[in-house]
Amino acid sequence: MGIEKMQHAPVPPEVESRFQEKLRDRIFDQLVAAKVLDTFMDELDENEFTDSDINEVIEAFSELPEEDKRAVLAIPAQLRPQVFSRYASMIRSGAMNGKSMIDDVLEKARKYGFTLGFHLSPIDIRPGKDGSWMIKGTEKDHRHDDRTMAYYSTDYSHRYLKKPCRYLYVIRAETGEDTSHYPDNDGTWGHASSLAVIEQVDMQSLEREMDERLKAMEDRKEKQ
Repeated sequence: MGIEKMQHAPVPPEVESRFQEKLRDRIFDQLVAAKVLDTFMDELDENEFTDSDINEVIEAFSELPEEDKRAVLAIPAQLRPQVFSRYASMIRSGAMNGKSMIDDVLEKARKYGFTLGFHLSPIDIRPGKDGSWMIKGTEKDHRHDDRTMAYYSTDYSHRYLKKPCRYLYVIRAETGEDTSHYPDNDGTWGHASSLAVIEQVDMQSLEREMDERLKAMEDRKEKQ
C-alpha cells in the first residue's frame, strides 16, 4: 500500500492576518531604524569621527537586541550636535571608543526609559531657527485639565489611521518614572504636551518600501 502524502491544514485567515501584521511591524521597525541610523552616521562624520570610529559604532550597535537599538536611536535631532561633539572629543582624547560610546548612550537611555515613538501628521513640521524640532500638542485632553496633548504610537500596527498622513515623525518616547509622557492603554500609545523629533520620514515612500520588502519575502517563501 502506498504512503499518502501528508497535507498541511490551511492557515485560518485570522491567524494569517495576525502573522502579516507582525511581519509588517518588524519590517517597519527595521526600515525606520535604518533611516535614523543613516542620519546618525552622517552626523558622526560631520563631527569628525574617523572611519574607524564609525565602524566601531556600527559594529557595537548591530550587536544590540532590537529594544536596545530603539533606546540608542532615541536622541532628538536638536540634541545630537552637542551630544556627538562631546563624544567626538572624548574619543579623540582616548577616554572612549565607538563601543563605549554606544554603551554610554544606552545606559542613559535605559535610566530614563527613552525609546522610539511614531507620530503621523499631514503637516510638514520643520525645525525652528534655534534648532529646536518639536511637535506641539493640539488636542485637549480631559485627563489633564484640558491641556493640549500630542499622541504617538510605539509600533506600526497602532498608528493613527483616521486621516491620511504623509509625514511620519520618529520621536523620543519616555517610558521611565517622573517624565512628562503618559502611557495609554497597554503601552502601545503615549502622549505628552510636546514631542521631541528624531527624524522625519515620508510615510508614502516608507509604505512602498514595506510592500516591496514584504513581497520579496513572500516570493522567496513560495520558491522554497
